[in-house]
Amino acid sequence: MAKPKQFFLGDDSAGIDVTFTRSRMNISIGGWFDHCVGIRGDNMPLGDFLERLGITLKDCEKAIKEWSERDGV
Repeated sequence: MAKPKQFFLGDDSAGIDVTFTRSRMNISIGGWFDHCVGIRGDNMPLGDFLERLGITLKDCEKAIKEWSERDGV
């Protein structure tokens, strides 16, 4: 089974972490402030995440097309 993919926005003192677990089709978002204070996060199904942000299938198709053209995939 593949490991969840994660990325961070911010720096050592404050930021947000976003994790995608493909096997569960789930997004988890959390954060920290002042080096160690955790910010309560949450997780939700990927579909709910996209719906709440108003991201449509057409948006996803356009982004994938742009990504594949850029990276030669």
